[in-house]
Amino acid sequence: MEKRNVYEDYKRLFREIKGGEPQGTTQGVQIYINSQNTRSEAEAALGEIYFSKR
Repeated sequence: MEKRNVYEDYKRLFREIKGGEPQGTTQGVQIYINSQNTRSEAEAALGEIYFSKR
């Protein structure tokens, strides 16, 4: 099981845009895999995804 602090991850990834603070309400989450630019093969397996306060 993978646990992440999505808020802290967002702040770190987008720190150059208004200090990394989210702008408005989140409407959805996208999860994708992209091997097009590396021209390699890729495989993904996803299970249940849920969000909680802890």
